[in-house]
Amino acid sequence: CEKLVAVNSLSARAHFQMGTIRSNTASGDLFDLDAAEQEFQRALEINREESAPVQRLGEIALAKGQSAKAMRLLGDTIRTNEKAVGAYVLLGYLRWEQGDRDKARQLMNQARARTGIETTPTGVAGEGDTLPGQLPNIRRIGLFTQHVQAAIADSVDASPSEVETRYSELHRHIKD
Repeated sequence: CEKLVAVNSLSARAHFQMGTIRSNTASGDLFDLDAAEQEFQRALEINREESAPVQRLGEIALAKGQSAKAMRLLGDTIRTNEKAVGAYVLLGYLRWEQGDRDKARQLMNQARARTGIETTPTGVAGEGDTLPGQLPNIRRIGLFTQHVQAAIADSVDASPSEVETRYSELHRHIKD
């Protein structure tokens, strides 16, 4: 990725991948949320039509304890890409943290409803299109992928107690 950025500094994909590496806790010494934030911001500056960098910036804001910023960015993600299931789950967490359990449950269930959406692109594929059998927008490595996958693992509506359990687990992960 660094070579691609060096060769083509206007590659949004390269900056996004660099941000993904820098925001992956398994990256060892390369893990650096500030550097990841800069890479995702650069990817967004190059290509404002992509929602993935916006979601990742929201994840970083959440990890840094910047709840208002995270809420704005994750909300922007959903408005531009209704298939961004991770953004629904994380925005639900923020609503849960504010004490709005009903909205948190609604957002988790909206995420679950979107995991069943399989679209086979016809013509030119659009953002969020997936191949049959693939889950939308969670295959990428992210700060909270494990928790997003757990929250959407079931296709039935989440019960209030399940929402409480899932978001409590995410809360402990964020605070640790």
